[in-house]
Amino acid sequence: MHDFNCTKASEMKNKILADKGRYYKETPKGVSQMCQIMEDLIADEKVELALQNLEEGNVTEAQIEKIFKLTPEQVSKVLELYHNKVAVQA
Repeated sequence: MHDFNCTKASEMKNKILADKGRYYKETPKGVSQMCQIMEDLIADEKVELALQNLEEGNVTEAQIEKIFKLTPEQVSKVLELYHNKVAVQA
């Protein structure tokens, strides 16, 4: 548990974990990969939130792009998921 609370790889006791932490925090390629991973996670969460709000009737299909700042591709994904759920429930 100690290693998960460390902010620097040099403070970690587990070599494998320290090496991975160093890679993702201290190398240009690792930082770039971690940034992409985080951006993907945020994008997925925005799609899920938009879908949930659409299902609950809090927003309309026309509003989701603007409110959740989605790309056209993300809007298409939300609408596809929404319409598939509606079709299954019918």
